[in-house]
Amino acid sequence: MLKYIKVLIFSVIVLSFAACSKSDVTDNSKPTDPAADYSKMASYVLSGTSIRVDVYRQYDSLFVGYNPLYFKLTDTASGQLVNNASLMLNPTMNMGAMMHGCPIDQPEYIDSLRLYKAGISFLMSSDAAMDMNESMDMSVGWTLPTNISLNGNTYKDTLPVTVKDMGVGKEFIQSTLGSDGNTYYLVLVHPWQKEQAVGMNDLEVAVYRKDGMFDFPAVDGLTLSFVPTMPSMGHSSPNNIAPVSIGNGHYKGKVNFTMTGDWQLDFTIKNGSNTLANGVDIDLFF
Repeated sequence: MLKYIKVLIFSVIVLSFAACSKSDVTDNSKPTDPAADYSKMASYVLSGTSIRVDVYRQYDSLFVGYNPLYFKLTDTASGQLVNNASLMLNPTMNMGAMMHGCPIDQPEYIDSLRLYKAGISFLMSSDAAMDMNESMDMSVGWTLPTNISLNGNTYKDTLPVTVKDMGVGKEFIQSTLGSDGNTYYLVLVHPWQKEQAVGMNDLEVAVYRKDGMFDFPAVDGLTLSFVPTMPSMGHSSPNNIAPVSIGNGHYKGKVNFTMTGDWQLDFTIKNGSNTLANGVDIDLFF
């Protein structure tokens, strides 16, 4: 009898350890595809290499305003992701008679994402460029020339892209002539409808200065304030927190949306005691 009791006790202990081992083990493995949540825009192989470049956008389409883009570089020979490349983008709008760029946060490799992340603030839609194309130049529109430097070599590719106008009531980027004579761009970093909700919301904007047709440096050290209003209802909202600099021209604060509908964020931009601009409006609808 004692023998059977010992066997029973031993079995219970073994089962207990087995149960603990199953419940206590945490699966820390990363998903197979780090870009699974994004929409693929293009895929190509760097000439003469086994490196495949996959380009993704965060939202369903590219639009006038701030667009997060992601680049995944894979060595198809080994199946390993490449994290030691240097990427440089030069978004270009060909309008036939002239060409220009737009503000951009150049790609940086983000360890937690296992991707290179960039931010492009398109200034106009592809359709608007076509409407202004008096010469009927079929090459009019946005392209994304890309330089990728890897292992001492530089590879150049150009990706045509289509940029949408978000329509009435959605102005995610605004230009303003500052009191110092410079043109500034204020852009809402997370404008998509599903990213807004009734209540307190994170608010992130970026500020860039136009120094040339292809030169839009980010501007740090500014003081931003804003007043949110609902034009259709004629009221504001309380407890908003002004965005403060977090580097690279980006500023973070809080905005309180008390109901759904049309909202306008009326910004004032200061450099020290000097007011660069006021009445810089970002419009959104959710």
